Amino acid sequence: MVDAAERIAGPSPRAVLDFGCGDGLLLDVAPEHWTIDAYDTDPAAREAAQDRFSRSSRRTTVYSDIVDIPENHYDVILAISVFQYLRSEFDLLQTLTRLKSWLAVGSDSFALITDLPLHRRPVRDAFDLARFVAAAGIPAGRGAARTGQVHRPYHASLDATEEVVARVASEAGFSARHVAGISPLTSRSHFLLR
Repeated sequence: MVDAAERIAGPSPRAVLDFGCGDGLLLDVAPEHWTIDAYDTDPAAREAAQDRFSRSSRRTTVYSDIVDIPENHYDVILAISVFQYLRSEFDLLQTLTRLKSWLAVGSDSFALITDLPLHRRPVRDAFDLARFVAAAGIPAGRGAARTGQVHRPYHASLDATEEVVARVASEAGFSARHVAGISPLTSRSHFLLR
């Protein structure tokens, strides 16, 4: 995911928002020239991210309230495994509209979203999560416990098609493009929004 975002963004310094940051893992894998801000709805996840960010020499902010995220600011927004928690097309529209408001106007800014549940596969989620933990190099026992603290087992009922995502993204002011092969860790759908 980070590699794909960097290929799209290019080598210049970028203001990046990790929307749905979990425990802040992106900070450990993102290029040094990225300035990363983060937000998660889960207070435990935000606390874990704040702990990780506090040990970094980068300028970072973990927002505790979504209304504090600055508008017209970010070159890149990454929303990794966020959209699986949405319940309806209305929730998708509201979320994409917020993402659009945070992107810098007049630049080549973009949002990259992953794991949009185009098909319901609850059993698959456990396998995808296990593969992610293994790929991150987190020992199995510790990874399961650690991830369980910040990863809610609830996956919502949004079950959209690519056409629905494109239509809703358009309503939010985006042009959406389905992209394949971003992450070998999941079989779910990924979209580039500009």
